[in-house]
Amino acid sequence: MKKRLALVVAVIMAIFSLGMVSFAKGNVTEMSWSDGEKRVKEDGIKGKFVTLDDVAIKFWVPDDYKAVEITDEEKEEGFVDYYERKKDKAVISVVYIDNGCKTLDEYKKELKKMDDVSEIEDCIVNDLEAVGYRIKEQDSISLSFSTDQGKILEFTFAPVTDEDDDSIIIPAYIMSSIMESE
Repeated sequence: MKKRLALVVAVIMAIFSLGMVSFAKGNVTEMSWSDGEKRVKEDGIKGKFVTLDDVAIKFWVPDDYKAVEITDEEKEEGFVDYYERKKDKAVISVVYIDNGCKTLDEYKKELKKMDDVSEIEDCIVNDLEAVGYRIKEQDSISLSFSTDQGKILEFTFAPVTDEDDDSIIIPAYIMSSIMESE
């Protein structure tokens, strides 16, 4: 139990700025799959990598998350990929954000204007620049990337509550796995 509690604290620190690494741009939260993969193996969680071909990104998804087919209408709304875990109604959504922002700096400025958005962080995930943030009222955490096409690609995880260790740990593992595909 102490080991699990220590891991939860470490994950929260990595995601929500307590464990920042200083870079030239200022304080940045850094995550890498080498750390996530080690923890996944220790916890005995099985999963596989999924590739988003149109943006050359891949990420790890636990086996208990099942892909949900995206309708043509949802694709038009920006949905790229969607997974859910039935036992606790956890979801992973990958969406193109169409709000006129083409860079992470522009997107971060828009996020700061929103009252319900908190804990906005600059991140480096497997050498990719990102912006992470939380919407507590929606029990969600999002991680956003800028693409070569000038779009914002956002991974959102929900529910993420402080009362449930798995709701924080599993998204942290997945976030640490987001990287460029070969």
